[in-house]
Amino acid sequence: MAGGFASQAHRQYTRDWALHPAGDRMLVENVGKGFRGNKFTFDERGLEAGLPTLRSSKKLAFQRSGQVRPTNDHWFVRTYQERGAGIDRYSVGDLKPADSQTLSRHPDDFVLSPDGQLMVCGFSRGQVWVIDQESGKTRKFAPHIGAGKESYTNVQLSASKKYVVSYCDGQYVLTSLADGRSVVIAKPRDAVHEIEPFEGFDTTVKIQSVVSILGDRIGIAEDGVVRELSTNVDDYEDSFVSEAGRKGARKPVRVTRKAPIAETLEKARLADHADTLLSLRSPAAIVRSKKLGKRGWSQPGVAHAPELGASRLGGWPDLAEGVDWPEANGKPMAFLGQINLAQAHEAQPDLKLPGDGLLSFFLGCGEESYTPDDDERERFMVDILQDREPGGPPGWQVLYAPASAELRRVELSEDPYPELFNPASLKFQAGGKLFPDEQSTAYDVPDLAPAERADYVEMIEQLQSENPNMQLMGYPTLIQFTPPELYCEAGDFTFPGHPDSDEYRAFAKKASEWTMLLKLDSDPNADFIWGDGGQFFFYSRRKDLEALDFSDTRIYFEN
Repeated sequence: MAGGFASQAHRQYTRDWALHPAGDRMLVENVGKGFRGNKFTFDERGLEAGLPTLRSSKKLAFQRSGQVRPTNDHWFVRTYQERGAGIDRYSVGDLKPADSQTLSRHPDDFVLSPDGQLMVCGFSRGQVWVIDQESGKTRKFAPHIGAGKESYTNVQLSASKKYVVSYCDGQYVLTSLADGRSVVIAKPRDAVHEIEPFEGFDTTVKIQSVVSILGDRIGIAEDGVVRELSTNVDDYEDSFVSEAGRKGARKPVRVTRKAPIAETLEKARLADHADTLLSLRSPAAIVRSKKLGKRGWSQPGVAHAPELGASRLGGWPDLAEGVDWPEANGKPMAFLGQINLAQAHEAQPDLKLPGDGLLSFFLGCGEESYTPDDDERERFMVDILQDREPGGPPGWQVLYAPASAELRRVELSEDPYPELFNPASLKFQAGGKLFPDEQSTAYDVPDLAPAERADYVEMIEQLQSENPNMQLMGYPTLIQFTPPELYCEAGDFTFPGHPDSDEYRAFAKKASEWTMLLKLDSDPNADFIWGDGGQFFFYSRRKDLEALDFSDTRIYFEN
């Protein structure tokens, strides 16, 4: 439980606290400021006459994670380690260290039986471990089918140690420790309440229903009432074996990146959804830059000048004959870079882009300007937050020049000047995300049953990896939580309806038609700085890419 107790002169705050099963004492973890940084202490406080009275205190030499759990004889504290997590044990009464154990993974949540025999841990992907402290045996469960790696898992254990209730991805699941079966017992919904109106503010309050174990009983608080739920798995429909190694348990998916995609979908038990998944599949190329220096500004024919039409960030653009430098608001746009598609296809032959030609990316400038130390000409800075007015021209452009086009390197010689970025050469490598994960609205496009969703999650985790670098096509690794496709479809961050409404679902489905074209990172080689070390994206609709139509793209920025 989280808490907050007053402390002297507000020099420290309570990070976590736990109540002893007997109800006569509590353990409080405090964080305060010392001369050499934060100071961490444990205080055991007796509950006498309704007041927490200090009984014993212990200084900690390193930072705790803020999770404290009690048993009859010991306090258990979860600690961060370089790999996995540690669970430290302290005696009740004097806070003497008893022992410590190491877990190979860091749990989202953990709880112990009052006698300390069983420890239950919840992990990402909806996984639950039950560890017998006496025998050292660990039983592993997967009660939340299809949960993603970003999913937080909360756990509760009954007093009799007969069952566990876990919460993940909007579902409460009951798991019997007798036979390893699990079943969904509740899907919390938001109860909407209106409080006293206040002008200019949304006074709607959403209160989610909650399921809790009380001794050996399960209660759910919903719609203003508390009712009891059965603890018998057989009283519910669609139970399944969730314990790994038991007969009837779901078998994990095993695939390799080198196998043909049709074979991969077959092994992942997803062949029935092949058409949909193949339409969403977007093989990607990781992009890495190398600074070119002053020679990067040279015209073709000059020694060591960049090759005409080669992939590059910054410098002067290579434009087709008859194509002018794009403008917006009466000023030239800033040239971000160009992608030689033949070079990209050498690294990733399956790119869903033409096999050759040149893609060039430009971004409009705002009214803020600067003058470099080595150049007296005023330059207008790019505007990364601009929106596209309905029916009006965009403040950015993506130009496509076919391989047959005659190219020439275009220099600006007259004011006004846009922001100029340092020239940097580019190299490509196959990699990144080729299927949508939870960070994309396209993740929900395939109509998958829960077991199929679990197969899909396991498949993509083996086929792809997160890519913090620049990337051409594929799906991005995001810093924030909002899928860029939603912004592309809406034009801003105002999305229709509640996430559970039909209106929002229809909007999200339409938004999934957008796909990433290019991701640019904050890159010192090109002198890209997107906000506070963020990322900048170009998006297009899939159908437009197939038609080689780059006239209706979108941009997106995240910090």
